[in-house]
Amino acid sequence: MLSKIVSIFLIQDHGLIASRFLFFCTIIISLIFLGSVNGIPFLIVAIGVFVNAALAATLHPRSPGGEWLVHLTLAVLLVLTAWILFQTIHLPLALPVNDAWRDLPAIMGLSANTISVAPADTVVSLLRVTMPMAAFLTAFLISSSDEHAMQIIRRLGVIGGMVGIFGLGQFLFFPHMLLLGEKQHYFDSLTAVFTNRNTAATFLGLATLILVTQAWERLRGDTHPVVTRPARMRPNSPRSGLAIGTILYLLALACTFSALMLTRSRAGVASTFVALLYLLPFLAGNWRPRGPDRLLPRDFGACGRYLLMGLAALVTLLGILAFAGQPLLRTLTRGFEDGRFCVLPGVLDALSAHWVTGTGFGTFTSVFPGYRDPACGIAGVWDRTHNSYLEGFLGLGFVFPLVLFAGLATLLRVLQIGMAERRSLRHYPALGIASLILVALHSALDFSLQIPGFALYFSALMGAIAAISLGRHGKSQGFKDSPAEIQSW
Repeated sequence: MLSKIVSIFLIQDHGLIASRFLFFCTIIISLIFLGSVNGIPFLIVAIGVFVNAALAATLHPRSPGGEWLVHLTLAVLLVLTAWILFQTIHLPLALPVNDAWRDLPAIMGLSANTISVAPADTVVSLLRVTMPMAAFLTAFLISSSDEHAMQIIRRLGVIGGMVGIFGLGQFLFFPHMLLLGEKQHYFDSLTAVFTNRNTAATFLGLATLILVTQAWERLRGDTHPVVTRPARMRPNSPRSGLAIGTILYLLALACTFSALMLTRSRAGVASTFVALLYLLPFLAGNWRPRGPDRLLPRDFGACGRYLLMGLAALVTLLGILAFAGQPLLRTLTRGFEDGRFCVLPGVLDALSAHWVTGTGFGTFTSVFPGYRDPACGIAGVWDRTHNSYLEGFLGLGFVFPLVLFAGLATLLRVLQIGMAERRSLRHYPALGIASLILVALHSALDFSLQIPGFALYFSALMGAIAAISLGRHGKSQGFKDSPAEIQSW
């Protein structure tokens, strides 16, 4: 019976549609439950991600040009999994176990002899580091054509725009509410569907980058239609239809950008503007409208493109002064008087003592109290470092910089291929570079990547962009859906 059901899915391609539908349902669920930071929502999302990854691996064959990325991602995933599990197994005391276990038998008569100071927490945290990588592979695999990859990015932009519109409306009319509950923190800041304004700023900044790219694409008249509709179904005026869609994108962009400013996150807003300083001049310099229904002039010439690039950079810099008033005010009034900077020496002390093997992934809450400076105050519990790099290094030890370098080098190589080999779609690799700039900068001052909902959203975006970047790299384009199947999805 099971084999019959599987054969029906394979023959009628229902499984392909179901896997894509499940993928976006998982992303939406991860966001509406406050980023899925709590146990039960996180487990539901994790199950959805890994089930969907299995479906994608079964039903979505990739072209030869993308196999190396899949294999390399799986290799990094296996290395991380093996090392994290190794941190939790019992070892002889002669091996580099954590010093806490050496004294425990004499004090309490117990013995664990593991690298991790909290093996159970390390095992649980394994899902948090492997889930985004599984989501990246899923997005890459279900992007079996350029059209599918662009659809994923557009839907991610729509999701980001809806979160921005919802967050803006709730902050203006119900400022003390967080979704359906009472807000407990950050009463003066917009947090959208997250509990932390910095995570909200990173998410809204990423959504802004996507919407900027999509609006630019529509303004130049390049909508990349997926399906050619019959004449009776087409709008009477293609130009009016394009204009309406462009206006909707611009409205979503305006709301999302306004929501970003209202987060009052200094690092989030600054990282977004740095990313825009790369993306906007690139888009301006690659302005080549196409199609008879374009809204703006065709080509501006070489001198005009350089002028547009400089103008775009100037507009971005002026935008910092014009729109980032609240974050700038917080920077001027508070400067670096922030708890995260006060506890930083303690985090560095902990890292210097455990940089080789780490203390076990996900054990920061257990380790940090021993290094916390009383001068920073004793109120509150520090469960994250506000620096994803330091926390990863502290938890994983020397393995973390190796894995980080391998991951970044791989992504940059993929984006470099996209920039070199794609022509009409090279703005998507540029979007990927801008997204990496935003997330990499903000991760040095906050922990947005450690929030499952945001990590899933970012991984899905990078997976789709990677598929576009490698779309012409191989001899084959991989699996191709029929127009009817694409339209039904």
